Amino acid sequence: MRDSAGLHNESTDELEEPISIAENISEEPSTIRFKRIRSLRNVSRGDEIEARRGNTIYYQGQVQETAPGLGTVWIKQAADGARRALSQDDYTFWKTAR
Repeated sequence: MRDSAGLHNESTDELEEPISIAENISEEPSTIRFKRIRSLRNVSRGDEIEARRGNTIYYQGQVQETAPGLGTVWIKQAADGARRALSQDDYTFWKTAR
């Protein structure tokens, strides 16, 4: 839902189906590394990130924009290409590197 300023309001939307981290584990050695993002100042446009709560991934995608002062990042979702605004108040962010 968008508020009067045209910004995405995450709090009123239903969460999408979470992606269990356990489902993504394969028996083959992985070359993917994850690093917790503690400051959005360390995130750049084009970075691949995940938004998690606990051990559950809710969103995965490529960074489009950041607003470190607001604790908000906009991503283009990998699953469907939708643009999504996510807050550090609601999720922990993880950078994926191959």
